[in-house]
Amino acid sequence: MQFLEDRMAAISQLFERYPRALTTAAAVLVVVGAPTAFLLYQHSRLGRKVRHSASRGSLADLPLQDVKSMPESVQDKDAASKTRAVYDVASLSTLGINISPLLADEEILTRYLRRNMTAFSRFPQAYALSLNCDQSSRKTFKASHIQALNFEPGDVVCGAYTVVCREQDRVEFGMALNQIRGRLVTTLERNDGQITFKTQTVMWQPSVVKAPMPLENPVLKFAHEITSWWMLEAGILYLTDYTGGKSPLTVLSSLLSFLTVFIVSSPSSGIKRQKQTIAIDAFPQCGISLVTKFAVFAVFAAFGIF
Repeated sequence: MQFLEDRMAAISQLFERYPRALTTAAAVLVVVGAPTAFLLYQHSRLGRKVRHSASRGSLADLPLQDVKSMPESVQDKDAASKTRAVYDVASLSTLGINISPLLADEEILTRYLRRNMTAFSRFPQAYALSLNCDQSSRKTFKASHIQALNFEPGDVVCGAYTVVCREQDRVEFGMALNQIRGRLVTTLERNDGQITFKTQTVMWQPSVVKAPMPLENPVLKFAHEITSWWMLEAGILYLTDYTGGKSPLTVLSSLLSFLTVFIVSSPSSGIKRQKQTIAIDAFPQCGISLVTKFAVFAVFAAFGIF
């Protein structure tokens, strides 16, 4: 405890000498470091729960037997060999008894997709997609639109995903972006008393096109993985009537809100307030609010300085 108090007192002395510089530095650490640390933690946590594999090559080389809606133009082996493709698979299981036995597989999958696609419509990826949509397509991002879908062929979600195959235990979406084509496949499988939800993503383009596809970009690949894995987990929790668990986007929004409080409470914010502030015991009274002190302590602790 004495060690912790000494560290808190040292930070307080630094604030007395360099209040503006340290407040700015701490704010940068919060807005950049905290969300980054959170996302890295979530990626690591979900990576330990979800079964995941990724492969690259031509469409002729990849194990795509479970994707039923591949277009005829690439089913020919010669044509498929002239493509560059990325194939990503993630799956997560739960005990069958955790989901209401009164629901047929088709209804389970429909509820799962309604919930997950509604959540996805609020993610940064969906916002980026909406920028390229006309006014009529933007309604496909609305929760009221998604919640009314049964995901039949022709249904469109978030502007870019069109249902091209629907069976009792699977829904396959087609995607197109410039010369990139793709499939997003969600399936439900029952085996030995368990229900497994699986998400498959395949993207391809002509091999002569050198521009990288989204899943070939490390940052976008990371974003895809954390989104896909979290939606598997959250979708299952939703079906098993679990009401907890916030999305990464929700938590990031909370962090940004916290940052706003942090800046407002800083000495350099220019906002008038009473001189008397609440202080953590280890800090002398130096005009720094409790919120600011706690934020600085939390950031330093997160980065292992304590």
